[in-house]
Amino acid sequence: EVDANRNLAPEDSRNFSAGLVYTPKWIQHWQPNATLSMYVDFWDVERTGVTTVPSAQEVVNNFIHGRLLPGQEVDVDPTTGGVNFVRAGFINSGRQRSRGVDFGLSYQIQTANIGTFTWTNDWTYLDSFLFQLDEALKTHEVAGRVNNDSFEGAFFGQVTIGDGWMHWKGISRLTWDWNNIDLSIAGRYFDGFREQRATHLGPAAFPPDGLLDNGESVIEHWIKARVFFDGQLSYNLVFNQPVEERPVAGYSKDSKQIKSSKEGKETVEQTAAGLPCWKTLLNNSRFTVGCNNILGEDPPKAFGTFKGNANNYPGGLYDNLGRFWYVELVKRF
Repeated sequence: EVDANRNLAPEDSRNFSAGLVYTPKWIQHWQPNATLSMYVDFWDVERTGVTTVPSAQEVVNNFIHGRLLPGQEVDVDPTTGGVNFVRAGFINSGRQRSRGVDFGLSYQIQTANIGTFTWTNDWTYLDSFLFQLDEALKTHEVAGRVNNDSFEGAFFGQVTIGDGWMHWKGISRLTWDWNNIDLSIAGRYFDGFREQRATHLGPAAFPPDGLLDNGESVIEHWIKARVFFDGQLSYNLVFNQPVEERPVAGYSKDSKQIKSSKEGKETVEQTAAGLPCWKTLLNNSRFTVGCNNILGEDPPKAFGTFKGNANNYPGGLYDNLGRFWYVELVKRF
């Protein structure tokens, strides 16, 4: 059971970020009608006094050592010695600190006859992620690892889904625009990371802080990196409304349709002709056909801590749809 805590205090956080955007002008001398833009953002975020809920096992361990916190309760069956009930509340404890960099590059060139080509890149690198569940416990480096190691438990969500803190993640996209046609292809990269499958001695070998003193007894598995390719083709339907002229000045016998401007010049009266019904219906529409995961790449294999992954792949990062086709129609009014 988890109880509220009226003494719960706000978390404390510290954030530092610095960025730079560079758009060189010299690119015009090398390639006319081209633009180049680059950016980089550094960030460092730290949280202390993080709101957490102690795990049931942690509360039981505190009970055994006589260190129950206010609001915590453990009921033990006097006959069997088993734990019947555990009560805990929200507390301010723990610390998290993440550090990384976001960076990107965009290059565009406009041609006279074959349209515009654009190449964009957006990437993130997680350099470090320090995690401490409780002030009394050890601080762990979790960058490049799953987010449900034994020392994390369910702090970051459901432990059976599978998720992780990747060092690298990014997308690169190449787009071609010509008249009313848009064609793009993208590559999405997901870095690999490590997970702990089991130990030689089994789960009982873990001390309260979730780490073994003998690191060689830990059985780890490397979840492989993946690259997915997506493609999309769009066509914009735009119909210009025709204009009728009637009649030609100087040649018409019907002088009523010839008007004079303020300067005394004769002008031809013009009226907008209506579009056919089917053009009116489809005007300003966008047809799109696309495919995600063109190569039909499967997600990487994942077992989970002590083989507890219910999906057999990192379900928090990937899906099992495989190659997915879609068609889209957007009408603007």
